[in-house]
Amino acid sequence: MIKQIMIFLFTIGVIVFGCDKKQISKDLSQPIREKIHVFYYPWYGNVEVDGSYRHWNHEVLGDSNYRYPGGDDIGANFYPLLGCYSSNDSNIIEAHMKQIYDAGIGVISLSWWGKDSFEDKTVPKILDLADRYNLKVNFHIEPFPGRTAQSTIEAVKYIIDSYSGHPAFYRIASENNRTMFYIYDSYLVSAEEWAEVLSNKGSSSIRDTKYDAVFIGLLVHPNHYEFIINGGFDGFYTYFVSDGFSFGSNTKNWRKIQQWAIEHSKIFIPCVGPGYEDTRVRPWNDQNTHKRSNGAYYDRLFANAVLLKPSFIGITSFNEWHEGTQIEPAIHKSNNNFNYVDYQPNSPDFYLQKTDLWIERFEQYLNNDQKTESIIKNLTEQKTVNHKAFLKKITLTNQPANKYNAGGVSALVDGVLGTTNFMDGCWLGFEFNDFEIIIDLEKEELVSTISLRFLQDQEVGIYLPKSITFDISSDNINYKQIADKEPDNTSMNKSVTEISLQDVNISFRYLKIRAENKKYVSNTDNQEAAKAWL
Repeated sequence: MIKQIMIFLFTIGVIVFGCDKKQISKDLSQPIREKIHVFYYPWYGNVEVDGSYRHWNHEVLGDSNYRYPGGDDIGANFYPLLGCYSSNDSNIIEAHMKQIYDAGIGVISLSWWGKDSFEDKTVPKILDLADRYNLKVNFHIEPFPGRTAQSTIEAVKYIIDSYSGHPAFYRIASENNRTMFYIYDSYLVSAEEWAEVLSNKGSSSIRDTKYDAVFIGLLVHPNHYEFIINGGFDGFYTYFVSDGFSFGSNTKNWRKIQQWAIEHSKIFIPCVGPGYEDTRVRPWNDQNTHKRSNGAYYDRLFANAVLLKPSFIGITSFNEWHEGTQIEPAIHKSNNNFNYVDYQPNSPDFYLQKTDLWIERFEQYLNNDQKTESIIKNLTEQKTVNHKAFLKKITLTNQPANKYNAGGVSALVDGVLGTTNFMDGCWLGFEFNDFEIIIDLEKEELVSTISLRFLQDQEVGIYLPKSITFDISSDNINYKQIADKEPDNTSMNKSVTEISLQDVNISFRYLKIRAENKKYVSNTDNQEAAKAWL
């Protein structure tokens, strides 16, 4: 008989596919957006707006008396695309609000350091500009000077009296329209003190008053379980994204933490981030560094959080530059023999785009999409890769078969590696048709490696392509062939085959890849239609 043929193709290496650059987040529902909270730091100042640098000139912590001057030399391992901006600059705030919206996020959790603080004075601008992008704002109350349980409640009253009338002020419909407050380092105040203001029987309780809210404490150690209960907190968050730094930030503990939260009617908010790197301000802390690995670290943390189907996910952070947890765009820069870390070979907005992709996956997973579940489970094991064409525009001559479309052509470039299971939700299948794709890198790029992955499983009719050709162009009109390959189809083993062009070292904008479907394989006099996968 003639078995079905399936060709499968996937990206790996420095450059291969890009997916259609979608209208970012426009299809995300407001409910899913408001499940995503990003920690935002409005504590930056510069000479032009504020008269001096603030935070960009962070000191080196510990025994050193050195303070970075700011400008080209800042207290961070990364350098922002927007430079040493001021958090009081309306143009900067609006740029941030647009970036947060484009990333699919719905709630901004403001780092807040007390009434009339530098961070408090920019709140009205942030609220106004957040509302322009249909974003909501809540407050991440820091250990401001003299913070106690009682002074925290006075701060809560001030915030609600001052800002709750604004349309951007965050309220949770499922929690009787109350707002939410994160309390950083909540354990620095005793549970007994918190109980006085947060428990129903407390002597100064704000429960069932106009100032009642959802209070989220910080879970760091296992003994904080009792602290959360005894202190009267409604739930807890993990904040830290150096996996393993604390009990709460260790993703291996999240499942049992969530189970405890469910059993005790508490809200558990796992926090995810793209990496951690703070050695410019904490030189001794390299043991907690987590490199971004071209997005694979972020993928793994996000995948572990999404699998919990939590009520909320926190992102640490939008712009905590000192600790290198930011998703805000960063650029390559060198100064005084120091090379700032950047997101290359990816674009400066790479982590905004990846955040949007993850929030879309979260929504699909909550809707019980089985293919999305398979992708997410793969990512908990870091089966990912990134490349220069991530989220770039692609054009397919022929569309994949409906029943083997992996949720769309973006599966070719979403960074998820397919397994030898053709039903894992990562592969695209093509029946009869050849495969032809054009990838637009948006600008001329120097490419060192072009690499693809194909699935072969002849027992179920999945074959490698008959031939593959690679063409490049600068104008999408005139193409030059740079290579052709003929994969070995003789093996019957189920496997993933990588086709790679090494040391290409060519600059181009457009890449065209054609894979010829083998169409038919004659084993008997019977004939069965061929099928190709990509």
